Amino acid sequence: MSFRPVRVKAKPKLAKARRPLIVSLALRFPPAARLLVLGAIRLPQGRLRREFGDWAFRETVIGSLSRRDYDVMRTFITDDFEVFPAPELAALLPGQHRGDPPVLRGAEEVVSFLEGWFDAWGTFTFTPKEGFDLGEGRVLVLNHLNARGVASGVEIREQEEAQLWESRGGLVMRLRQWWSWRDALEALGLSE
Repeated sequence: MSFRPVRVKAKPKLAKARRPLIVSLALRFPPAARLLVLGAIRLPQGRLRREFGDWAFRETVIGSLSRRDYDVMRTFITDDFEVFPAPELAALLPGQHRGDPPVLRGAEEVVSFLEGWFDAWGTFTFTPKEGFDLGEGRVLVLNHLNARGVASGVEIREQEEAQLWESRGGLVMRLRQWWSWRDALEALGLSE
């Protein structure tokens, strides 16, 4: 699976961007949207599955982050959704300590974390570079991050970051992050 580069820019007090029609329909009819996702997951490996996965990821995951559209996120995650942020990323948030990364559980805790994250960074650009469909509802996405802190002015440029998205029943149940592509590939047994 390969993704076309998509840039996500988060700015404090970002005006609510308009949702694409298909995302609005998915919010209005969540069971139908989940059935569509489940059907797509069952497609055989190939072009149609790759293109649908690429589009769905851009519109729901990256699009909801860029719009700070937490309603979309809540619709497509399980009640017991967990996020395991990379320790290096968690350490960049106020009140977090390197070596003691939080495990976020449930939609409200995740949304609160993301709001704090976006408030701390005036500019945050997340660019997917490559994606891998690992089967069994797992997708690994390799990204580049660029960011600038609001208060500190600290800049991060072209930092590697990886995300493993795991789904169950058409909903995302877990997200794991790594600060480097190599660490992610090694953790998943995909390194050469």
